[in-house]
Amino acid sequence: MCVLSLNSDDLTDPRTLVRSYPSKRRSLCDDAMPSSKCCFRAFVFCCLTLGGPLFAQVTRVPVITATAAAPTALVTVAGEDHQTLDFGQVTKSYIQFKSYYQNVAVDQVLSVTIDDDSVFKAEVDPTCTARAKVATTCLIVFGFVPSDVKEFDSTATITVGGNTVQLDLTGSGATTCTMPNRALLPTIYPNLPPGLHSKRLSEKVANDFGGDVWDKTNEAVINCYYATDGALSFFTQIKSIYNPNSASATVAADIGSYNFNNGMRLSLGTNIQAGSGGASPGVPPSSAVPTLASASAAQAAQNLFFGGNIYVYDELPLFTKRKSGLDRWHFSTDLLAREGVDVQSFTGTSTTATTPTTHFNFLGEGYYQYDANPSDPTQPPPLAIYIGGQYGYAYTAHRYTQEYGFYHKTNADVGDVSFGVLVTGQFNIAVMRQFGPSQKYIDSTTNDLTVINNFKSWSFGILYQSKGVSTSQ
Repeated sequence: MCVLSLNSDDLTDPRTLVRSYPSKRRSLCDDAMPSSKCCFRAFVFCCLTLGGPLFAQVTRVPVITATAAAPTALVTVAGEDHQTLDFGQVTKSYIQFKSYYQNVAVDQVLSVTIDDDSVFKAEVDPTCTARAKVATTCLIVFGFVPSDVKEFDSTATITVGGNTVQLDLTGSGATTCTMPNRALLPTIYPNLPPGLHSKRLSEKVANDFGGDVWDKTNEAVINCYYATDGALSFFTQIKSIYNPNSASATVAADIGSYNFNNGMRLSLGTNIQAGSGGASPGVPPSSAVPTLASASAAQAAQNLFFGGNIYVYDELPLFTKRKSGLDRWHFSTDLLAREGVDVQSFTGTSTTATTPTTHFNFLGEGYYQYDANPSDPTQPPPLAIYIGGQYGYAYTAHRYTQEYGFYHKTNADVGDVSFGVLVTGQFNIAVMRQFGPSQKYIDSTTNDLTVINNFKSWSFGILYQSKGVSTSQ
């Protein structure tokens, strides 16, 4: 069953700010599309993606490291003398809004000036910039984009007729990050503060800061989601997974990753079998059963599952949801496409690869995560436990299936289930069981015909996690 909740308020619609930057934003629905058709397309998309298998990365690394505190909501302040608009702590480069209402009498004109407008901007309701024909209440929207991690303050002077109102503007840049505020495709839709009262004035304030303000806002949110300091990062994950059947550990690392502004993440990774599996077999005749060492056969299964020794993969978050109430249960799903090459007996010595076998995987994941009670509500929880799994499609070259006894099956379903403990930003301890195709080969030690599924064994893994060496924003 697929359920999609849509807010009828166009201020929280995915198209809210797309109109201002059509060349930089795309969504399921364009501006000219009727609301009913937009809702139908979003519903169909939800059912096709969330109703099917869950796709994801092979080794579980939770991306949900959200802080307990939600983004500061837009606050409306009635006009009074000597008021203060406090934006609180805002992530660097992230735009935040607050609204202010000022009474205007007949024949009065309203204007706003800011002493230091480098990080604070303001826009007035256009109906209030001419002489008022009747007494009215005018809306002013203020924006704040911190350029550094420090305190900022300025003074806004609101002139109404011959009178002035002094309004103090304060806020501070923060190191804590801002998570996406949408569940479906969380890193793709524009990430706006909740409760915007005026889309039009907010767009004008954003334009005052420059055309790239939404790009910077999206970058800040996406980097927060992936727990990196910048769009480009290196060695964010280093993994060691031991499988008893292969008599070796799989040593893996994400060498480098780049977080795109559209929400996708592209990474270069490596998986190396740290153990001897014997000499690589020659290609047997098409009808022959290969002769293999048992460890070599098991390592071949691991390489099929992981997608090769050296690979590139593209990741896209599909859905992330916090359970209401205690706000400590999380659920997330991701899509992953991966292309890699396989070099057997890649044990750290000098290796020359000639026409190596290629693998392609289209995988995914779905996980529940339960956070420990955070010691500081503004920081990610220090400890979490999780359980979940992944499932997907794997394609490998026909030659590889001949060499390692996979019944000449180039297409296979692969997956796993896992559970573990995550110490946020430090390490992850996991136990997992994989699923995949069986193998048929002649054991090189006993000369016995062997039929075995090397995926059906429990593996133990440790993953070290950090923000890596990143470029700054």
